[in-house]
Parts: sequence; C-alpha cells; structure tokens
Amino acid sequence: MSGDAVMLAHIKGASNDQGGADDDPLATRTPEDTVANGYWVNINDPDGTGLPVLEPILSEEPFPRMGGSVSITTNAVPNLIRELQAAYTAQNGGTLHVAAISEGFGGMGLKADGTGDFGPLHPDGVGPAFVNGSGSTGAKVGGAIYLYVTNPQTVTQVADLIAAEFPGMTRLPDIAFGKIGNENDTGLEYHDLVDLSARYIEDFRAAWGQPDMPFIFNSAPPPWSFSGSVVSPKIAAAISSLSQGLPNAAYVEGPGDPVDQHSTEDIHFGNIGLRKIGTRAHEVVGVAKSRDQAPKSWIDFIGNLTNKPARCYSMYRLNPDYTGPAMTVSNTTQSADISFLTSGVRNGEPDAAAMMSAADNDGAWLTSLPCQMGSGIPMSPEGTGFARVVAAASTPEGVVKGIVFQGRRFCWGNDENNIMLVASGVSGTAAGALLAVGRVSDGGTAVQADLDNRTFTILSRSGETDFYIGENGQRLITAQEYEPDFITALPGAAGGYTIHANYVDANGMRANGVSVPSATTTRTGTGAAGTLCWGGRSGQTNRYSNGNHTAVMYWDVAPTGTDLEIIDAWCRSIGAVDDRSAAA
Repeated sequence: MSGDAVMLAHIKGASNDQGGADDDPLATRTPEDTVANGYWVNINDPDGTGLPVLEPILSEEPFPRMGGSVSITTNAVPNLIRELQAAYTAQNGGTLHVAAISEGFGGMGLKADGTGDFGPLHPDGVGPAFVNGSGSTGAKVGGAIYLYVTNPQTVTQVADLIAAEFPGMTRLPDIAFGKIGNENDTGLEYHDLVDLSARYIEDFRAAWGQPDMPFIFNSAPPPWSFSGSVVSPKIAAAISSLSQGLPNAAYVEGPGDPVDQHSTEDIHFGNIGLRKIGTRAHEVVGVAKSRDQAPKSWIDFIGNLTNKPARCYSMYRLNPDYTGPAMTVSNTTQSADISFLTSGVRNGEPDAAAMMSAADNDGAWLTSLPCQMGSGIPMSPEGTGFARVVAAASTPEGVVKGIVFQGRRFCWGNDENNIMLVASGVSGTAAGALLAVGRVSDGGTAVQADLDNRTFTILSRSGETDFYIGENGQRLITAQEYEPDFITALPGAAGGYTIHANYVDANGMRANGVSVPSATTTRTGTGAAGTLCWGGRSGQTNRYSNGNHTAVMYWDVAPTGTDLEIIDAWCRSIGAVDDRSAAA
C-alpha cells in the first residue's frame, strides 16, 4: 500500500482510557497533546443534525467524550495515534489520518450505572440505546453504550462521515483500545468480567464487520491501587485473561512510577502515565494483528512436549489429556471439587464461579490438588495455615470475597504463613529438572519449591534468590524482584504484581524462559526425602514461603532441544507482565 490512508480508533473504557479527573495539577494539557492529522469523532450532536462530526485533536480544546461531557485532561489517545501514524509513514511513505471515537463514559462500566445490575456496557442491558446528542442521561442507561456500538445505524453514520471527510482515501481496518470491564466494576465477579467483556467484543466486532479487529487492552485499575485489595485484582486479571482467550487481542500493563500517578486519586493515572499507556499500546498492535486464533499460551503446553514431566500440579490445566478435577477446596463447613473449564474464552482455567460459590466468610482453601500426569498422588496441605484460593475481608459494608491472584494469574497462598503443599512418592535425580511458578516472601528463608531433599530447591534468602542442585548451592547474580518499588512502598499488605517462572536443572537456572547467571553460595537447612514440597520445605516451620503459587512440576530427565524451547516459551508467557514481551 502507498499514499495516504485513514483509520478509525474505537476508545473504550472510562477515565483511565479517556483522561482522568480534571482536578489534578499534573493533568494539564501541553502542546504535545495536539496531533496532526488526528481527529475526534464528536457524537454529541454539536451541530444539531443528529450526525457525528469530525474535530481536530488540539491541546487547547477539550475532547468530546460520549454523553456530552468534555475532557480537558491528557489521555492516552494522542500518543497511540502518533505511534500508529509514524509506523504507517515508515512503511508506506504516506500520511495516516486517524479518527478516534469515544465509546465509554466516566464512572460507568458493565455494572456501574447506579440504577441496577446492568451498566451501559452490559450486553444484557435493554436500553434504550444511546443516540447522538442524548447526553449523559442517555449514556448511563443499562446497555445504552453496548446497543449504540452494535447498532448498524452507528456503523453507517461513522462510515459516511469518514467517506465524506476523506474522499477517495483508503480506509484501513479499525482498531480498538481500552477495556470493557473496568475500574468501576468491582461489584462483578471475575468470571462475569471475562464472559461479559468477551460477548461485548464479539458482538461489537461483528457489528462493524471486522471479526479480526485488533483489540488492545490496557490495565485497570492502576496497579498501585489494587495492591492489598481483595476485590480489585480480579479486574486486571480478567483483562489479561481476555488477551489469552480472544483472537486478535493483546494486553499492556500501565506504568507504576510515582510520576505516573494521579496526585490525589489512586484510581487514576496522571497525564504522564496516560501518555505512556498510549505508547505501550502501540507496541502490541502487531501482536494483536498476528493472533488469528486465541493464543491460550498459559494452558496445555505439556501436550507439545516429547519429554513430559513426571508430576505436574497447577492452578491451570497444563496437560490437555488430563480430565480430572482441578482441585478440591474447603471452607469452614464443607468441601467441593472444582473443575477446569473445557471450552470458551476461559478454557483451561479453574471454574471461578464454582470457586466463589465454595467460599464462605473465611474464603476457601485447597485441601487437595491432583497430579495432572496420572500419578494418582495429589498434593496436600502441611502446616497450620490455609492454602487460600479465595480470600475474604471485613469491610464497613460487610464481608467481601475475591479469588487470589498473583501477577494476574490464579494462585494459592494469599501471602499467608504456616502453609505449604506436599506430595509423596517422589524420587528426584540430578539428571532431572524442577519448575515452579509464583512469588515468595523476601524476608527470611522462603522456599518456592523443593524436590526430594534438595535434589533441586528454589528459594529466597533475605531477598536473595538461591537454588540448589544437590550439594551445589547457587545464588543469582541479580536477585529476583519481590515486588516493584511502587508496590512495596504502599502501606499494608502490598503485593500481587510480580510472578516468576523458575526452572532448574544441572545446567543452572532459567527465569521466565531466560538463563540467569549465578555464583556459588552456601546451602541452608534440610529437606524431606521422597517428597515434592511447594511453598515450603516439609518438616521445617521456618521455611514457609509466605507467598503465592501457580504451578510446580518436575522431570526425571531434564528436557533439552525443542522441549526446552517449548518450556521456555511457556515460562515467558505465564511470567510476563503483559504482551510487550511477545512483541520483542
């Protein structure tokens, strides 16, 4: 393709996509918020015709948000548009005109409409649909925005506008940026956030005749605002999961430096953070375009291995041939078996709805985690604590419950002490390998996993990362990060962001799919012969991980060649912050 072209960008979500609150001194626009050949599609009927109008993106002018409101703050869109334009010009030599249409409303989401269970983005909301110029009242009705963006009349009006403003110019496929379930949706459970968002996106893409339209998700709420919360982590986890379960989608995490934050409101990014999000979003556009099928790279990778692990225990289905229960959980009065889902956007994940149903006001915890390799020997808890998979907390409004996530992945632990999982009948050999996924405490000696009395061990000692290969103790030259500084600086139980996929064999350690250098160090402690210990070392009450854990497995013979490449790829994916690593 050569010459000039035009593209439509659909901007979803609320203030963290379209600009934060306007009372932040850091939210003042600057000349860089002007975008040459960038436009807003004003759908608020500014000229009284009932039709959308095109307006230039200028730093001195507010941009028209859906529902008649305007935003005078910085947002992520200008940087995203500039990156799209630069990439087009570099490849084609012409000019790319980008028109952005606001399809979200501040404070609103799938649920948060203030009048009932259906928010304006909810696919089951009955409307009436928002229409051009119907104002904030029209945008807040249950289903109003969903019905607007899936209305053939909307598609036709916008297409006619672009054709009239850019006659004869090639219109490139559209792009979508933001999210459906957002920071306003803590009242919905994880499974509803994923399923309803997927329905919205599928229907939206179909309405615009582009089932492969790239959808770039960004995080919400900002990572510093959900640390230590029982209910907020599910939002980021759901958005991240959607990029795995839907085709032509990708996910970027928001930045976390103090300068990226809104000065007074944790729920918002500041202008610098929003600009970074726009730039990051462009980094994964190519990833989304390349994913003709949902990647589902977190699950079922064992099916691609010739050399399969002897044991595998995981919060996700990693062996496609495994058909047993995902786990058995208990609360204070009863137990329940939880299954892996076998279809749909959450295929391979544990049944989150069943997990929440199994929780009481103390949450729910593992009592048995089956081996996915058919050994018949499950992992069972050891210690006086609880291997929680659903946490609970008392609030002034009552008890709230939420699935435990670490690094946007399902896990058990909830950073609680005095608990590990143990499986018996294990015979480790120096020719084998150990792989563990999760994050442990950075205080004391915290064991991530131990195979057969230190045949292989992965642990943290006072914040340093060690591993043992038999009698050989090794320490990473650069310790693994416990949590980012912007998380550890928070008050209370700060955590939930970082996850490590650590693989050890006789050749050393590989972290998130990359070999990491180490040096000799002393060993510490003893282990338990014939056991696989996860989150501690059996019989030692001072070695609990105080962490969160997603998967553990071991091999009798260490994988090599293509098998090791497959394992590395899985480790990179399960341990990634977002999809920017897939674009590298």
